[in-house]
Amino acid sequence: MNQTPASQDFREQTLALLWILLFAGHWAGLTLLNEVGFLRREQIADWNEAYFSKIYLFLLTLTLLHLALRAMRREKTTSPLPNEGDTPRAVQRKGKI
Repeated sequence: MNQTPASQDFREQTLALLWILLFAGHWAGLTLLNEVGFLRREQIADWNEAYFSKIYLFLLTLTLLHLALRAMRREKTTSPLPNEGDTPRAVQRKGKI
């Protein structure tokens, strides 16, 4: 699977948008619903425990996975390639792996 810079930018922008929506929706949305009287603090606490904590954890996992894959991809493109005649043992001794 060949990654283009445009697809990587799209993923990064999507992750940023999801974080913004989650923070804004959680803070502003629940605060406004509480102020208007649609939700009680106990209900917000229940929602935080039941839903929002799992959403935050899932989004954090996606973000860390994206960062790890990006770092691995960057390392793969900058690492020197072994010579064609090198065996895996010789490459390992040279420190190329």
